[in-house]
Amino acid sequence: MNFHYGRRLAFLRNQAEMTQIDVAKKLHISRSYLASLESGFSVLTNDWAQTLAEFYNVDPNYLIPHTPNPKIDLYLEEAFSILFSQYTNETLDTFENLIDVPKSLEQELGWYLLLAVERYTQNELKEVALIKKNFLCLYLDGNSTTNLSKTLQKYVLLFQYTEAMILRQHELCEHILDKFLLFDLNATELFFLSNKLHFHYYKQRKFTSAFEAGSNAMKSSKNLKEPIYRLLSLCMHATTHLYLKEFSKATVLNEDAIGIAKHNNLPHQLWGMLINRAFLYQKRKDFEKAIATYTDALNPDKIPIRNYHSVSLLLLQRLFGCYLLINDLENMETTLEQMKYHPCPEFEEHWFLAAEAFICLYQGDQKNHWKKQRKAIKFFKKSQAIEYVQQLEWIYGTIADYYHRHGKFKLSSDYLTKQSILREDFSL
Repeated sequence: MNFHYGRRLAFLRNQAEMTQIDVAKKLHISRSYLASLESGFSVLTNDWAQTLAEFYNVDPNYLIPHTPNPKIDLYLEEAFSILFSQYTNETLDTFENLIDVPKSLEQELGWYLLLAVERYTQNELKEVALIKKNFLCLYLDGNSTTNLSKTLQKYVLLFQYTEAMILRQHELCEHILDKFLLFDLNATELFFLSNKLHFHYYKQRKFTSAFEAGSNAMKSSKNLKEPIYRLLSLCMHATTHLYLKEFSKATVLNEDAIGIAKHNNLPHQLWGMLINRAFLYQKRKDFEKAIATYTDALNPDKIPIRNYHSVSLLLLQRLFGCYLLINDLENMETTLEQMKYHPCPEFEEHWFLAAEAFICLYQGDQKNHWKKQRKAIKFFKKSQAIEYVQQLEWIYGTIADYYHRHGKFKLSSDYLTKQSILREDFSL
């Protein structure tokens, strides 16, 4: 990796959406000379630093090497800890405000890596793409990070992990998380490492490993005084029981977690536990209580600001699922309309397509139903990740139920067979 200040020239040019030829013509220099400056083969003189700074409308100091500011390192590490945890009320205001603060190259790379992670959590995928195209690609050539400092390697791993999460690549997520063990993580970060491993184990149906990760988190929580860690340990165990369809055990553990959240005045965590309660209502087919709980949780005042888009999208998906199961077409349409205002990753876009198809089906528009549904089915068939399989199982089951209620028993049987094969093959 070439770690030099010529990279900043390339970054500024990318941001301006100009080619080397464009810039060279405007500055009356050869393209090869500009290329040598950007690649670090030619030294950037003070005069040229001034000229290029004026051209790109930046402070000349941006093109001059800076001694690392220790305070920025602290802010970056604080941001890493917040982003590494998915259960935090802390904001990233200080971190975001570092955009115009002079930074060394390493600090700038660290800042952009963490900014990309934060934007991923907001589903701002276009902004992430710009950060990767305009900046990260200049420093991260290929998959090798051996030339980076330990701190930057840790930030790169978090970025790679977040990308894999977006794509539901649970085995890759597990592999990346294992690499974090090579770093000197504090007790809180070790706890959340176990928490994340637990999630990816049960997504891969590795329940023994999931229980082990949950137990490790429980042990780690004993060294952490804050009650939130005990609460999250209970949640991990509740989640495992939920996916094993042991709803009574999951309910008891989740209610214990709700008690801890109430007793210790943890509104963010209480909100999350109430969502789990609604999901358990849904699994037990108590749709009236599930709908009431989800609807209450959608109150913007109750949703953590930093995760607003992702969590509200999840709640709306679950609400739609409840309305679908009770054949409430009007509320299905209303819920889907609300979802249009949220940015969606590719997976959610195809879930949305399947949901639109079901509305067409319930309206008797078979032609448009299959036009949309075939696209959704094709997308979900491309991966054997559990979320993709679950969506296929949901689509087949819903179609089978619709045909059965309309007396088309042969078609219903065909889709029930497809659903049963998926359940058997993937232990759903």
